[in-house]
Amino acid sequence: GSSIIFRQVYATGSNNDTPVRYSFLELYNKSGHSIPLGGKSLQYAKGEKTEYIPYPFPEDAVIPGHSSYLIRCAEAVNPKGDAYLDACEAFSLNLFDMDIPSLSLSSKATRLILADTVKSVSASSVRALYENAHVLACFSACSEDSDTDFPAVSRSLDKRTAIRRTDDLSGWEAVDYAHLPCDVITAYTPSASSGQNTEIPISNICVQFSVPGGRYDKTVEVELSTMPGYEIVYTFEHFTSPKRFDAYKKPLKIKDTTVSTYGFTAELLMDKYGTDVKPRSVDTPSGMVLKACAFDGENYGPVCTQTYFVLPDMAHYDDIPILNFTVNPYDFTGDRGIYSIVSDNIFAERKKLDGYLEIYDEKTGNPEPRYVQLAMSGNGSLAFKQKSMRVYIREEDTPESAGTLYYDLFAGDAVDKNGEPITTIKTFLMRNSGNDAGCSHLRDTFMQHISASLNVDIQAYRPAMVFFNGEFWGMYNLRERYDTAYFVNHYGVDEQNLVMLESPSPLLTGNNSSPYTVNEGLPGDDRDFMEIMSFSATHKKMTDEDVAWVEERMDLDNFTDFFLANLYLCNTDWPGNNIKVWRNKNPDDPSGLDTRWRWVLSDMDFGVGYGTDASQNMFAHALTEDSYCGRLMKHLLTNKTFSQRFIDRAIYICNELYQPETVLPVLTQMKERIEPYIERNFLRWRGDGGSMERFERHIGKITTFMNDRGAVFARGLKSATGTYVR
Repeated sequence: GSSIIFRQVYATGSNNDTPVRYSFLELYNKSGHSIPLGGKSLQYAKGEKTEYIPYPFPEDAVIPGHSSYLIRCAEAVNPKGDAYLDACEAFSLNLFDMDIPSLSLSSKATRLILADTVKSVSASSVRALYENAHVLACFSACSEDSDTDFPAVSRSLDKRTAIRRTDDLSGWEAVDYAHLPCDVITAYTPSASSGQNTEIPISNICVQFSVPGGRYDKTVEVELSTMPGYEIVYTFEHFTSPKRFDAYKKPLKIKDTTVSTYGFTAELLMDKYGTDVKPRSVDTPSGMVLKACAFDGENYGPVCTQTYFVLPDMAHYDDIPILNFTVNPYDFTGDRGIYSIVSDNIFAERKKLDGYLEIYDEKTGNPEPRYVQLAMSGNGSLAFKQKSMRVYIREEDTPESAGTLYYDLFAGDAVDKNGEPITTIKTFLMRNSGNDAGCSHLRDTFMQHISASLNVDIQAYRPAMVFFNGEFWGMYNLRERYDTAYFVNHYGVDEQNLVMLESPSPLLTGNNSSPYTVNEGLPGDDRDFMEIMSFSATHKKMTDEDVAWVEERMDLDNFTDFFLANLYLCNTDWPGNNIKVWRNKNPDDPSGLDTRWRWVLSDMDFGVGYGTDASQNMFAHALTEDSYCGRLMKHLLTNKTFSQRFIDRAIYICNELYQPETVLPVLTQMKERIEPYIERNFLRWRGDGGSMERFERHIGKITTFMNDRGAVFARGLKSATGTYVR
């Protein structure tokens, strides 16, 4: 066999935000003597093409023994022709032996060969290629090329990852240049015959922390280090500009981070809104945010962040994740910060705030920190001092690039269609429990949890202690967010085929009957749904054929379960509000899912005794002409066959699913899970009126509701349909 092998290959693909500015490939001479490359060529084919395009080597080209030969290819550019983003560059490719600016390597379906001819090589298969006498070395990044049939194949090439031979040259490994620390990058960068490319831009010179951020029960000592030739500056303060950081000279000791005061982020909010947002002065867990960066005397490297929670009484926090967001405090709680703007006007523009998220989780392990964007969430519930937020995972520090958090955020509570935990998180919610804030803090999660076996989607839940800039911001309910990523994860629907509609808030429209808006999808994607609503409006007494027409377009088993859950649990902020409905619009979607509309349970915090007690006649409340949802069900129930389906399901829900002996143990379990933490939340947000006495009172109201609701629901069902639940 040939002594020359492909040692490393990297392809930018059609992207301009790659960690290397150029595609490249590194050849390596395993022998101890020089090998001339004149008369030979690099040849490239993409996808299913069998004709290889030759790129001849210069006649005097030589690859020394035990050395590399580096070929630099086309510069990264996206389909729009946008120039390369310098801030993404992990290292500079200044040393190379051959430049082929016309060769743009694809990050998918790439095959490369080293041939002893300058003529194009043709092969009907990879095996034939491998056995061709003119082929000295091969590389493939095509998924259809089997490792068994073709030993030189690798199948994990992408825009951020190079494929490199292991140090012993026996196998392949992936090198993620976008996420590796600088000292590791320099160990992997490709070499030319004149030396290795080790020049890293200051924008990528990071600081290493000897002790990672996390939870500790005693003092930690942290040493900072970086690449030779650079100084380090650091701070524990709220400063965002490295120009205000201090010079690092010796290890930093971080002691007990429990505090009895509030920090700068809270101070900014208090300056504007006074004591209503002032935390009560009690011992509160907090974190020390350590920010550091490299400095070359003129320029600063990226700010690297680790947060340390030194809490001697760690036993109180072992069962709940800690989330810390490092943000610019002025953009968060300053006069025009995202938190302050909605305090003045809940319908103000939902601006997004860049941040850096660290998660410390004793149960499922600590994921890699991620850049994020935050936006306020909710409508009426934004009037509370503790406010709900959306979290969008971002790719590095590029706000426009959606990223992924690889982590079991919900500790097994969110599963895909195969029952496996969902560990690819694009977005999630941090809810204050909606209108239930300051009360039970679990109403919506409880109702959705006990409804999980119904034919309707719910949002996974997990309580968490949330911090901003190390300051305790409250106990939040982490929830899945209904968006494209949700339905991709749960159903496998292609994101291009997903449509989701939402009812506009009556606080904005002044009514419960405004057309639903397209939240996910394209303009006009609501047309099919509105046809169903128009059909319903003109068919007040439905025949079997009418019901069949609707059922072709909507999953009526799902609609029935959705409707009955809201009826039984007395969600009085429905059906004119808090509606989300979705579908797959492509009958050929790879998931195999049909194209019917489906409804989801959402924002039920007015239920189980919050907006009313168990005596509420929800049938009279919901079965009206005032909302799309209520009108459709009212007219469907005029059909005897459908009405019986509805009754049968109602009997099951009343007699089995929501029986007190079934659901009250769930309530107790959920209460006990948050009880050790919830008082700190009430002390943090005094303006929302929460207290342990009020918490216990609302748990009692939910208990009473579930004990009393069955009989009332049975009477309502008899009144609406003539059937009594026994």
